[in-house]
Amino acid sequence: MNKLKTELAKERILRFNPNVKLNVTNKRIECAEDVMAHIEGSDYVICVADKPTLHIQDWVNEAVVKLGKPLVSGGVLNTRGRFYSMLPGKTGCVECHKQTIIESDVIVNKQLDSMHQINFQRNNAAISPNVAMLAGAIVNEFLGLVTGIQTPTSLGKMMELNFLTYQTYPISEWNKKEDCPVCHSAPVTAGK
Repeated sequence: MNKLKTELAKERILRFNPNVKLNVTNKRIECAEDVMAHIEGSDYVICVADKPTLHIQDWVNEAVVKLGKPLVSGGVLNTRGRFYSMLPGKTGCVECHKQTIIESDVIVNKQLDSMHQINFQRNNAAISPNVAMLAGAIVNEFLGLVTGIQTPTSLGKMMELNFLTYQTYPISEWNKKEDCPVCHSAPVTAGK
């Protein structure tokens, strides 16, 4: 078949709803500036990108913080999915989360250093129904941000959706760190 994921996704979405307006961009993301260029005109950002494993979340984090864009992000980890949301200037960012974890667990810092040294890349097995459950959770968080119907459950929290038990629960929480090198001076995002 040899089609790009973006082409296949567009075809599938348009078959489902031909009235949707889609702008598809095929571009390798290699830095925060690439992310900023892509999201600049957006009101909200949903990120489900998973590669490069050790960098993509940092690049997206830097871009949404600099541009003041609300973010919902998530991904599949074989038998579980994880998701979180943030409002730059109101909640802590990804770097705040990393620093919170490192401060509470010295071994995590050693593990991250080791992963960087070997240029770790994660390969996940994704089962469609599990991905659909995670996508539903991410979309619900997004709708909470957009409509204000409810506060997203994942603001400043890493939520885990266990695909074996169907339970969803927080696995970590973090606050905005005053000394965060990424978000310490972020403008407050207008959120619902």
